[in-house]
Amino acid sequence: MMDRIKQGMLAGMVLLGMRGCGSEEAVVWLHLKNVTAEMATLQVGLTLDGKPATKQYEFTQGLGEVAIKLQKEQLGQGQLSVSLYGLRADRCRVLSGKYEATVSADKPVVEVDVILTTLTQTQCPLTVEKTGDGSVTSYPAGLSCGTSCTLYAAVGTKVTLTATTATPFSGLFWEGCSGVNDTCEVTVTTAQKVGVQWGPEVRPKLVKVAKGSFTMGSPAAESGRGTDEFQHSVTLTTDFWMAESEVTQRQYRNLMGSNPSNSMGDDLPVENVSWFDAITYCNALSVKEKLTPCYQINGTTVGWAGGVKCTGYRLPTEAEWEYAANPATPPRTVYAGSDTVNGVAWIDANSGSTAHAVKTKTANGRGLYDLSGNVCEWVWDWYQATYEQLSSMDPIGSSTGTDRVIRGGARYFTAANARVAKRVYNAPLYRDGSIGIRFVRSNP
Repeated sequence: MMDRIKQGMLAGMVLLGMRGCGSEEAVVWLHLKNVTAEMATLQVGLTLDGKPATKQYEFTQGLGEVAIKLQKEQLGQGQLSVSLYGLRADRCRVLSGKYEATVSADKPVVEVDVILTTLTQTQCPLTVEKTGDGSVTSYPAGLSCGTSCTLYAAVGTKVTLTATTATPFSGLFWEGCSGVNDTCEVTVTTAQKVGVQWGPEVRPKLVKVAKGSFTMGSPAAESGRGTDEFQHSVTLTTDFWMAESEVTQRQYRNLMGSNPSNSMGDDLPVENVSWFDAITYCNALSVKEKLTPCYQINGTTVGWAGGVKCTGYRLPTEAEWEYAANPATPPRTVYAGSDTVNGVAWIDANSGSTAHAVKTKTANGRGLYDLSGNVCEWVWDWYQATYEQLSSMDPIGSSTGTDRVIRGGARYFTAANARVAKRVYNAPLYRDGSIGIRFVRSNP
């Protein structure tokens, strides 16, 4: 048998605690049975006295033999556990075996047969490759990421990955899975890779808004009601994600390289942006996260070929904005989250005429902040006074116009302007310290 070990190249050789060769070692020689033709690689994992080896060993030759050599002085209790997996050429596991025994210095050589059995479900690797400072965990559990990590899961398993970082004002995006915010989901079908990259924060987190129907506009008795707020039924047929707050000056600067705001502060909403600035930011964010930009921009001509079905970042339609500002279940509220303004909005009566950090008022019940007050927000639509004449299904405004719609009210406007039904409009090139950006993304 020792002659077999010396033949070497036909057998997988695993070395634990090796300092040299000779009589001061114990050898466990495993003869593997049921090695099939599709098995291209043998994976060997070792645990001694409950402590796993620092690496997993792999062999592509001599797949039927494994020699494990242990230094006698490092045996400890000698509780050895060996996990064996047979991998196909595509790296998926199809065979498994296990050997457990107490290795004793009194028995310098142990020779045993281990039968590999076919897995009832093929297990394929899901590898996470990281860029930047952070960690990734998984559900089902199994990932412990350094620079990269790999989880084996049965084909068909849905794995949820969660990324975290201790670095303040850091953002991340995923590649290779359906990722939003800190988590992404991937269903294992074959050997797959997912990338996660941390970097400077470039956008707010997203909140999912489920599709549905609502009554757009305001009731006739509502104080401050405009003549262009006729109530009518609207149905949105696509779920979408909305930024939980207005884009901050830090986020805008990190992506666009400049800050146009009048009132400066990293956590304040970016303002003094035109409608064109807003859609340019959306396209840049799509490119940053390797999504297809929604808008086709040629000077002052802007196309939106995919409509609400595009998967990049975009401005909300006027209907989407008002739908998200309202609660998920009736009754509607006058302001975004309340029938009283002070708890949910910065307006002229409570702001001191200064901008305030985002998310310092109460969210509206959907997890969305500052839809009322602080700064107004551009939406996609050309303004049309009789918007009730548009399609009741996914309305996106007129095809032409002179002014784009603005929603939400601002810190030096009255409470009437912070109502969820209030409609304002201006030329798309217009900039003002009262206007900022909130974006959406259709649910992929």
